Amino acid sequence: MICRKATRVISEGMDRRLTGLERLSLGLHLLGCTPCRRYRRQLGLIRELLRRLAEWLDQRHVDASARLTAEARQRIQEVLEQGGHQGQ
Repeated sequence: MICRKATRVISEGMDRRLTGLERLSLGLHLLGCTPCRRYRRQLGLIRELLRRLAEWLDQRHVDASARLTAEARQRIQEVLEQGGHQGQ
């Protein structure tokens, strides 16, 4: 597995359960790739920080108008699924 594929699989693993082959291939790659291990750790930290921010906003009853609409969330999700290459 090359780093480009490893980072894609790491990202996808945040949203879905990886197949056995994906987990095995990624695990083997991560054994020898410090940058990809760092990427996985950083992605996990970002996800955790965003989760905490969402909780913090919920606890403070932030005005709903300050949040993303369902349409905006859907557009963001579509761009993320396309790998961030909107319009290409």
